[in-house]
Amino acid sequence: MHLANSSELAFIILQIIIVLFLMIHDWVPMGTLNDVKGVLSQNTVKQNLIITLINTIPFAVGLIISLVYAGKPYPLFVKMYLVLAYGTVYW
Repeated sequence: MHLANSSELAFIILQIIIVLFLMIHDWVPMGTLNDVKGVLSQNTVKQNLIITLINTIPFAVGLIISLVYAGKPYPLFVKMYLVLAYGTVYW
């Protein structure tokens, strides 16, 4: 994988951080950022796993697509997917 520049590297690193955070934030205590006991008191482990997958998959797909096209110009569908995936976070 050859990255085009340092901003692309930063973008991919930030995507990795987001995907990792989404995967673990309902499972691993992180001080005041989450309440694992509260989450697990309201959801079964199976429900929590499903919720984690639903929340993580769109961003993991975006990360994978970004890695596939790293160092190359992103096709329009990649740009649109990333804008939609990350744009919905702020909706």
